Amino acid sequence: MQRYFTGGSIANRGWRLMSSPVNNSSTLPVSTAATYNFSSLKTNLFITGAGGNANGFDQPASYGANGPTILFYNTATAVFAPLTTLTPTPAINVGSGFYFYFRGDNIHNITQKLIRSPTTNTFAIPEKNVVGLQSGTLNQQSFTYTLTNAGAGYNLVGNPYPSNITIPASALTGTTPFVYTFAPGGNSITAQDVSAGVTIQTGQGFYLKSNSSSSAIVFKENLKTTAPGTIAFKAEVPKPQITLKMIQDSANYDIAQLRFSDTFSKNYNETEDADDLNGNWQTTLFGAMTADGHEVSIASQPLNKQQTSVFLSVNDVASGNYKIKQIEISAIPDYYDVWLLDHFQNDSLNMRNSDSYEFKLDKKVAASYGNSRFEIVINKKQLPPYSLIAFTGQRNINTNIIKWNTVNEFTYITFEIQYSADDKDFRTINTMQSAGSGTYSFADAADKNGYYRLKQTDLDGVVKYSNVVIISAGSNSQDVFTVYPNPTANYLHFATNQPVKTTFGVDIYSSMGALLKSTTFNSNTGQVDVSSLMTGFYSILLIDNNTQKTIASAKFIKQ
Repeated sequence: MQRYFTGGSIANRGWRLMSSPVNNSSTLPVSTAATYNFSSLKTNLFITGAGGNANGFDQPASYGANGPTILFYNTATAVFAPLTTLTPTPAINVGSGFYFYFRGDNIHNITQKLIRSPTTNTFAIPEKNVVGLQSGTLNQQSFTYTLTNAGAGYNLVGNPYPSNITIPASALTGTTPFVYTFAPGGNSITAQDVSAGVTIQTGQGFYLKSNSSSSAIVFKENLKTTAPGTIAFKAEVPKPQITLKMIQDSANYDIAQLRFSDTFSKNYNETEDADDLNGNWQTTLFGAMTADGHEVSIASQPLNKQQTSVFLSVNDVASGNYKIKQIEISAIPDYYDVWLLDHFQNDSLNMRNSDSYEFKLDKKVAASYGNSRFEIVINKKQLPPYSLIAFTGQRNINTNIIKWNTVNEFTYITFEIQYSADDKDFRTINTMQSAGSGTYSFADAADKNGYYRLKQTDLDGVVKYSNVVIISAGSNSQDVFTVYPNPTANYLHFATNQPVKTTFGVDIYSSMGALLKSTTFNSNTGQVDVSSLMTGFYSILLIDNNTQKTIASAKFIKQ
């Protein structure tokens, strides 16, 4: 089977996490006894190691470093062990993963791929597309790969099939719900939650963390998929989350994610928070802190309605210039601001407005790194007060039309239109979210008498109710309330075709909901002097003085 490596730039020279989609023990169907070796992989690619030619490794002229190309991970000791010989090549269990150092093919620029150029002090750039061969019996059918909880419990495993697979939670037993993969083009490791399924490419290795004495992953044929490899932290269903990246350069970076749900605990929970697993050659170190001081790569926290705070951990093996880049802010309501606070520099950045913050890390100054310099703070914006200006209803061709006008509702108010036949027992007949338009309506296609009111719920769950509007069946007035001229500079005339049984008030409100004028009339027509009003938009309401209920409303423009 052919495996394609992407080169084309020096940034693509480096380590890969790999596995084998074939076995060299002629095992069909595949089983726990199946093994693979590295004989065919050596056909087009460099495989170097201690002892050089004597142990079957590549050792071109003038190359004596014999650095290892292939490494294995020891779960118990968390130490990487090199492949020691290719004569004979050892047998490795199918389902296990390994590290492979990609330099390009073993045909072109051989010396400069292994030894730095004496003039430029650089290695040769790997070819744009390189084919690696893995020959043997294609792995087929299901088998169980047993894990161990020795040491920290991290097991380096790999996709055993000649096809991409999607790993669901149901395939794992006795593990945390995270899959750890090597970040392409760098040395860091990223975590992904299996709750939505994690797609692993054919020939790709990954880590699982065992938290039980009896743990395993079950590889099945039905895990195979045509979906491409999963991008780190992309969930199928948007959830409130923030993804951040600490960057030194294109090859040295690390990723941390904050995700939010009312069900999450502030303190570390291995079924919610992904431990921060670092690569063996990783220099840039970035994570998030749980409330009890545990560093993780995925911090799962409750989202407080007023303010939520999560500290970040930044570090590196050396001093340097870095930046924290916002990769994604997803499904966090826009009435929350997201701030990055730098306590060392006494600085802050609104990450809704800017996605990158540059900083200097000095290993001689302890306060410039660690887990107390940076903090993500999510707090609710200070919003102007919401107000319902008018709530009216009318009969129009066998349909009850409900209208209402608001200010400062933005997208934060939940409206429920409620109906009652007796003005006592109300039930919700429609629900909608505010859109910031200021004007809303609902058509109740029913030939019936009724009482209508508007239930309004804000961000904090505070509920308010409107006045009650009465609509009688059989009344099909098209224009219950008219105002003219509109726009107007001096006088605003009004007329309503509803009968006036007593006096009623005419109130004029500003666009911000402030009452500016209030006048009493005893006729269904009249005029109001608005010459003293500033230029702008206003609302006029007719109020029944007996019941204090709104009869009708309209908007007008003052010139």
